[in-house]
Amino acid sequence: MSVHLHIEVQDNSWLHILSVPLADIRGLCHRPLKWLRFVSFAICGARGDISMTEGGDTVDYENTLAAEFQAGHYYYNAQGPRHFVDPEVIENRHSSVYTLCRQDFRTRIAQRDRHQCLFSPVPWNYCEAAHVIPHCKGHNYIAALVTGRGSLYGVKNDVLEEHGINSVQNGLLMNKILHSAFEQNHCALLKTPNFALRTDDIPYLDGPDGSAPDARCTLQFVHNALSFPEHNRDARPSGPEDDQLWSLFTDLTYGAVVFQKWFAGDAIRAWFRSKAAEGILATVAAMPPAQVLHDDELGQDSGPEEDDPNDPDWTPGTHVLKAAHRRSAEEEGAARLSQALDVIFMIQCFMRGTTIEAELKKVQDVEERAEQRRKAESRAKAAAWCNAQAAYE
Repeated sequence: MSVHLHIEVQDNSWLHILSVPLADIRGLCHRPLKWLRFVSFAICGARGDISMTEGGDTVDYENTLAAEFQAGHYYYNAQGPRHFVDPEVIENRHSSVYTLCRQDFRTRIAQRDRHQCLFSPVPWNYCEAAHVIPHCKGHNYIAALVTGRGSLYGVKNDVLEEHGINSVQNGLLMNKILHSAFEQNHCALLKTPNFALRTDDIPYLDGPDGSAPDARCTLQFVHNALSFPEHNRDARPSGPEDDQLWSLFTDLTYGAVVFQKWFAGDAIRAWFRSKAAEGILATVAAMPPAQVLHDDELGQDSGPEEDDPNDPDWTPGTHVLKAAHRRSAEEEGAARLSQALDVIFMIQCFMRGTTIEAELKKVQDVEERAEQRRKAESRAKAAAWCNAQAAYE
C-alpha cells in the first residue's frame, strides 16, 4: 500500500509526483500528514496545505497518527510562487579532501563539530567533511538558491559573502560509513521545528524519557533504514548557533532525496529536470564568476589598509577581500594543475604498460642511487683532503 502525492504546479493543474509505501512514511514521522506537507514544501518551494481532493478542505494534521494513516491520494495546495527542487542537486557529493580550500573547510567543520562525528562517537580522523549542497555546485548555485527560496527562511542576498559553498553552515562532520550513505543519497537531514513539523513529530532515540528537545537535526534513512542504528538519530549540539546548518540547505536536499527515492515515474522526473534547467540552472549560467570568501578569511587582520580611500569603490577591508580572492584563485588553480598532471602521468603509465607504483619505484631507485653517489663523492673528497693535509704535515 502506498501514499500518492499530487501537487498543484499552477492554477488547477496537478501533477502526481510521489508514490511512497505507507510503511516507510510511518518509520519517518508520527504524523504522516504533517510529513507529507513538509515534503511537498521542500519539493515545490512554496508553503501550502494537504487535502484529500484537488483544492479540497485542509486535513486534520494533529489528530492523524501513523497507525491511523491510510494509503491513498493526497493533494498539496501550494500558495505563492513555486521554486521547484532541482532533482540533481544532490548528485556528485564527495568528501572535501582534495584541495587546500576544501581541506580548510574540513578543518573549520571539525572545529565547530568538536572533532567528532555529529551522529556517533567516532573521532574526526576517521571522519569526512560533507557538503549539504555539493561543492561542485559552486557559490553561484547558493546565490541562486537564496534568490529563489531565501525569503521563505528570512535569508537575504547580502549574507552571501559569509555563506558560500564552503561555509560551515553548509557542512558537517560524519564518520566514513555514514558519509558513504550520505553521498549515495541513502539518508538526509531533517531540521525541526519547521513550518509543518514539531520536534516531537519525528521519532526520537536519544532521550531516556522519550521527550524531544526544543530543536533537532535528525539523520533519516530512506534506504535500508533498519540496517543503521543512526536512523532517526539527532546530531549532538556543536558550535555557536550562527554556525549551525541552514534549514534552507537541509530542506532542499531532504526534498531531493525523497523525490529521487519515490518519484512517480520517469515522466515526472523529466518534468522536474526541465523546470530546473529553466529555473535555477539558467540563473546560475547567467551569473558572472563568483567572488565569495571562505568564512575564515573574513575579518582577518592582514596589516594596514593598502587601497586608496579616495577610490569611489573603496571600503574598509577592501584589500583584505581582494587578497583573499587572489589566494582562493591561486589555491584552486594549483590544485587543478596538480590533478591534471596526475592524470597525464597515469595515462603515460597506461601507454607504457606499467603502473604508477612501478614508475614511482623507479624514481625512488634513481634518487637513492644519486644519493649514494653523492655520499661516495663526499667521502672521496674528504679522504683526499685528509691525505693532502697529512702529506703537508
